[in-house]
Amino acid sequence: MNRDILMTLFHNMDLMCPATTSGRVAQPRGIFDEALDEPVD
Repeated sequence: MNRDILMTLFHNMDLMCPATTSGRVAQPRGIFDEALDEPVD
């Protein structure tokens, strides 16, 4: 599912440009936490 972030599959690194705001930096962490809570089929 596209959640408007780019995270590498194997390194769990967020890729952001230097102009990224503080609010946008916090967004991937929340999305990553939500993804970990989703059940796996």
